[in-house]
Amino acid sequence: MSSRKHIIWNGVRIKHCPGLETRLPTIRDWDVADDVIFVTSFPKTGTYWMMKTVSILVDANRKYNGDVDIPDFDSVSSWLFLEELEREQLLMPIRPSMVVTTHIPRGLLPVKIWKNNKVIHTLRNPKDTAVSLYFYQRDRGFCMGDFEQFLQGFMDGELAHGSWFDKELDWWTHERQNPNVLFMSYEERLKAPEESTWKLIEFLGLYNIPRDNYFLQDVLKRTSFESTKETDGPVINRSLDFKTGNFFRKGHVGDWKNFLTVKQNEEFDKVYRDKMKGSDIPIQFEG
Repeated sequence: MSSRKHIIWNGVRIKHCPGLETRLPTIRDWDVADDVIFVTSFPKTGTYWMMKTVSILVDANRKYNGDVDIPDFDSVSSWLFLEELEREQLLMPIRPSMVVTTHIPRGLLPVKIWKNNKVIHTLRNPKDTAVSLYFYQRDRGFCMGDFEQFLQGFMDGELAHGSWFDKELDWWTHERQNPNVLFMSYEERLKAPEESTWKLIEFLGLYNIPRDNYFLQDVLKRTSFESTKETDGPVINRSLDFKTGNFFRKGHVGDWKNFLTVKQNEEFDKVYRDKMKGSDIPIQFEG
């Protein structure tokens, strides 16, 4: 099992962050500016990849609009993590088109964002998510027990972040028809990087960005797994105090096949069928 602490808020399991219980009401009532972009996700579903891509695109759009007073994107300091924002930060204006990232469940996000803000929700198949989350916690020294125990906790929704199944189904059920919410999967981005990047640009209304292949390939190069692991990995590993391993591990689709036994896979499939019954949420388990 994971040793990460959690809290229960309005019946929902959330990973513990210092002081989060006292900040949740402020987060819920946050009078956030309309142009703040939210990247939401369950952990280890491509959150950082999306956050970095969106930040680069937004900054490029502002530069092409003539705004030269823009700092270069920085992997750590540019990451505003909603759970960690202090109450004073939530009461202060933040720079235009800032990207805010969060794993907070949908029902606990700021009420105001559903009116005008753009929200990007990242998806990843739960088997790869479970494997990636296991190594992430193990390599930071937060995991007690072996992978079998961890996987059971993941299927039962007993880990710090709660149930992948319940949270993704909640998102899909309530927001799939919301024009201000874009669902984009990890697998989709790997399979069709050009198309998914243009989709992000159109969804965010970044009309100053040039529609040419040179710009697109530059963005894809800067946000590729290999480039990000090399340029951002060392800083993130230090900031997250990794004991072993790397924040950026493999970035593959279907890596779960190297870890789940036949029996575990059958049990996982049964849980998936039971939990996601009747849902057409677009989940891809293989590349």
